[in-house]
Amino acid sequence: EAFDPATHENVMLYLHGDRPSATVEGGIFLEALPGEMNSLTKRGRLRRRLREAAGEVDVVVAHRMRLALLAQQAYGDALRHGLLIVHGRNTLRRASRRRRVLKHLVPTWRFAAISGAVREDLEAAGIPSASIVDVPNALDIDGVRAGQLSRDEARRELGLGPAPFLFGALTRLEPRKGVHTLVEAMHDVPDGVHLAILGSGPARSELQRRLDDTGLAERVHLLGRRAQAWRLLRAFDALVHPSHEEGFGMAILEAMATGLPIVATDAGGIPEVMGASADLVPVDEAPALAEAMAAMAAQSPEDRAAIGEAHLARARARFDLP
Repeated sequence: EAFDPATHENVMLYLHGDRPSATVEGGIFLEALPGEMNSLTKRGRLRRRLREAAGEVDVVVAHRMRLALLAQQAYGDALRHGLLIVHGRNTLRRASRRRRVLKHLVPTWRFAAISGAVREDLEAAGIPSASIVDVPNALDIDGVRAGQLSRDEARRELGLGPAPFLFGALTRLEPRKGVHTLVEAMHDVPDGVHLAILGSGPARSELQRRLDDTGLAERVHLLGRRAQAWRLLRAFDALVHPSHEEGFGMAILEAMATGLPIVATDAGGIPEVMGASADLVPVDEAPALAEAMAAMAAQSPEDRAAIGEAHLARARARFDLP
């Protein structure tokens, strides 16, 4: 929608994912074959395939660093403008990637930082401040709310029965997302409090074994990845977000739009999203996380509703789409 079809021809190019996602008008599915992104020889072949599929272009908007590099090397000086949207922190941690980005992208590309924390990371890696633009994430708040299931409908879809208090977490199951800290914290959260985690990732098997071995499996539920998980947020009494690293925290914004109270860490861009009045906990401190979760569960429904309304008001004021 940012480019007027009357004056621009827009091509959506997909290198990975499900083929149905490329069925939007103008979409091309260019499936990267195994090893093509990692092999120098095969990357050359992928660059040729990209140009053949997309044709000549003037502007590229990329959502991943390696894809921006691929496009720049495919088109070279013929590419007039490039915009890389940077969604996370530490994307330039590796020295080899940092050198490639500074050499190939910095001269002509702009970098869209989704939070001040991401901007700081980019600047620390050597990206000139003038090459960075601030583009925070946003939501259609009313659209999200209209598309959500009711509490009972969402719990039925998730296969959850009644619980005295149910926290929800929407996250990848990997160490940097703090899921191990969250499971550890649940040992010190009152027995009546349950936790449902929506997400997938490499740590799932390990986490399930830990839950089974410690008896937590009765009240901590690993429910897997759910498409459009924001539709199910009303199933929860509160959101918990235990990340160790976070560029922005889209799940937090979705919970704010829902009007949920939230327990979260102070990682990365989370303080910017939730605001100065948010009571955040330190990263990777299970006792502090457990204490904050227990305190949230102990509050009256009226007090939790007031917190949720304050979150919703901030979401509308700062992150609503026009």
